[in-house]
Amino acid sequence: MGTIKSGFFANRPSDIPWPFAPFVFVTEETTEADLRRYLRDLRECGFDCLRFGGEGGCGVRYLGEDRYDFSQLDLIFDLAEEAGLRIIPNLRVGYADWMSGPPHLVHRDSYLLDDEYHRLIDKYVAAAAGRYRHRPCLLAYEGVGEPGGFPEAMEQDPRFVALFTEWLQQQYGTLANLSCAWGYGGPLLPGLDSWEAWRGLRGTHFEKYRHRRDLARFKTELLAERMTRIERCWQQHDPAHPVLTGVHQLLGNAAVSNWDFELQASRADGFFSSIHAGWHFWILPGEFLLPLYVQARLTRDLAKGKWALPYETTGGPNFRSALRQHNMQAGEHLQMMLCYLAAGLQGIGLWAWNCRLSGPEAGEYGLTTLQGQPSRRARLLGELARHVRQYRGELAEASSEPRAAILYSWEAEMFASQRDMGPLDGSATDENSRRRLGAARALLNRNIPFEFITDNELVAGRADGYPTLVVPGMALVRRDVMAALGRYVEGGGRLVADAPFATFDEHGRVRVAGSGGEFDRLVGAFAVNHFHAQHEPRRVHGLPLAGQFSEVEPTRAEVIARLDDGRPATLCHSLGAGQVVYFAHEVASRCFRPGNAAWETTLADAVLGSFRPGWQCDGAVAFRRRHAAADHYFLINPTDTDQEATLTVADATYDQALEVVANRTLPVCRGQAGTRLQVVVPGGQGIWLRCPNCTSCRWA
Repeated sequence: MGTIKSGFFANRPSDIPWPFAPFVFVTEETTEADLRRYLRDLRECGFDCLRFGGEGGCGVRYLGEDRYDFSQLDLIFDLAEEAGLRIIPNLRVGYADWMSGPPHLVHRDSYLLDDEYHRLIDKYVAAAAGRYRHRPCLLAYEGVGEPGGFPEAMEQDPRFVALFTEWLQQQYGTLANLSCAWGYGGPLLPGLDSWEAWRGLRGTHFEKYRHRRDLARFKTELLAERMTRIERCWQQHDPAHPVLTGVHQLLGNAAVSNWDFELQASRADGFFSSIHAGWHFWILPGEFLLPLYVQARLTRDLAKGKWALPYETTGGPNFRSALRQHNMQAGEHLQMMLCYLAAGLQGIGLWAWNCRLSGPEAGEYGLTTLQGQPSRRARLLGELARHVRQYRGELAEASSEPRAAILYSWEAEMFASQRDMGPLDGSATDENSRRRLGAARALLNRNIPFEFITDNELVAGRADGYPTLVVPGMALVRRDVMAALGRYVEGGGRLVADAPFATFDEHGRVRVAGSGGEFDRLVGAFAVNHFHAQHEPRRVHGLPLAGQFSEVEPTRAEVIARLDDGRPATLCHSLGAGQVVYFAHEVASRCFRPGNAAWETTLADAVLGSFRPGWQCDGAVAFRRRHAAADHYFLINPTDTDQEATLTVADATYDQALEVVANRTLPVCRGQAGTRLQVVVPGGQGIWLRCPNCTSCRWA
């Protein structure tokens, strides 16, 4: 919890910048006068930073080895300094047609494997960094933006074959180990008599889960290494400025696209995400708050201790493009900003200041009107930026005091992506995301603060600060993760897991061990059979089951709920100083859609146990970030009607509360039960409260 990873701002959270940076489109029609006006208006609205680019790229013309045209970039740097703005430039360049000719001979389909390509890019980075690293307006470099998928043509390159073969040798050491792993952890596979024999197994009945997983994992690591190589170049040639790396589609299955967000975040100094209602909320059509906050939370938690921000988020309406159309009302912009602050993100990048005039997204996403004038949404967000700068010190050092962590696993995502190991309609691909969202909904609706943690962090011992760990479903769990879960519980943690938890191990092999097996050691019971409620309707506490449920045989666990036919449904197992609560049926997935209050209560009660939070808020979704000087509350009303919210705080005492955006002081009632405050939260909007702590207050 709150672990500071190695990075540019390690152990210096107050030094992390908080830029508010709209993206300025520069087209062939854009004049110097236009740029001056854009930057002047941007500054007057309250923004302090900008990104920029155009349809042709970042503004650099890469004409050949040692031949660069920086004239457009020079102009924008000059104008930014004139306007008193910082810059996070996109200085990326990629493959160019001239690289295919002599003497370079870099092939378009496999340039990421080509050392000559990377030599050319390194020379460019050295030139660009040397030109701009001393400019006072330079804030940071943008490395990878929204990553693309793995170039499939690369798989046919002999260098790919050699690299994968070498990777297998490093992973397994001996052919016997490899054969055992690829055979579901069982007998040796016939035909695997050399390190390169994997090529002959592809597409045959010998190909099993671990074979596919290893190929996907290698492609993921290779793609990350080659994509982030340019980021390492920037770090080498300008160690004085941080380098940001970016991702998108945080609610999707990363393994399908050969992405590993945690791995990518570990390579850079900062981590950013693209969050657009039109493009990235597809999994929950019609909802805004839940997918927004979960993506904000993942952005923060996949790069704990590093600079993290939503580097590209919706500035204006999209009326034609994307997966769904979204108008981005003023209230939604307010919700967006408050969610980012509640998640602990440090700054915001807006797409875009001015809209494209033609092509994809023409006329969309702009903070300005079509005539290029600042809109009401631009002035609202600029005013919010001023408030954030005012309280930046408190926000940077504040804690959300998470009560729980929700587990995230690339390995589980990879397993879910295999169509023939789940429903043939492919619905399992995003099952882990649906379960994470369900768990998040149950906790949010009870105002239980949470973070996400990866299975790698768990194995490294970084979960000990969380009172409760939630493992929503997650059919595949590695053996080392099972052992780490045991250590976490024995040390005093509370584990809440539901079916199909740990049905398979890392080989994709179903767990069959009975009494004394690793599942039994953790849960105090073992699975006898796994079933599906579609064929056998069952109920627990009168609620109908859906999805997988398991018939379990308790060994040491206490049965605290049973199915309507008497089989165990919920178990509680004391292990060391902690406890395991195991639902032998799906719970988190039942909370995925709104309106399932009984299932949400089931999960939230299991997370809290006997603990009673020191504060609660009725009538709004609420978040708190605590600081010695003042506590900050963010109250959000996702409904269409005004709601009266009642905030009751037992673990702090306040004399007053400031509604930050409206700049008005609200009365508070103090009594033996603590502090009580009532406020009306308008429909579809939110309120930011700053509550200075009384000097006599003692935190619980």
